[in-house]
Amino acid sequence: MTQLDFGNVGDRACFDLIHLRAYGRIARACDRSAAEATPVLARTLDALSASDVSDPEAPVDDPALHPDAVAYITLGSQLGLTVLRKGIAPDERTGLFALEPDIAAWKAFLRRIEAIPPSSESAARICQDALHAFDIFLSEAERQLSARRQATV
Repeated sequence: MTQLDFGNVGDRACFDLIHLRAYGRIARACDRSAAEATPVLARTLDALSASDVSDPEAPVDDPALHPDAVAYITLGSQLGLTVLRKGIAPDERTGLFALEPDIAAWKAFLRRIEAIPPSSESAARICQDALHAFDIFLSEAERQLSARRQATV
């Protein structure tokens, strides 16, 4: 997604569409239950649904994701967005860029997750599911960016 210019409204809309599709998929895969991130996931989907993008594609069936994997992805990505948000004028922050991170939820998640033994079956499942969630984002980015390139050719 490094090819997107967040100063450009069309590129921000593409970014939101990628995230609308990816977050929609991970929300379905965890049945909208994402541990400490459940309210953040709901706000994220609401913000993306209210943005000027639509999702005309049929839903993809993904395997079930552990709620902690979705919490890690959802809460962690908020922190990364704070860096990206700085390059956008406050009055132009819509969709994902309009959301402020829930630092308390992130800290609560970290406190709880650190009690899980790293070598446990649960930890392995959370890591595997987090990687799958990242793959979902990657596949949606590749799909949208490829479609965009084809539209300009």
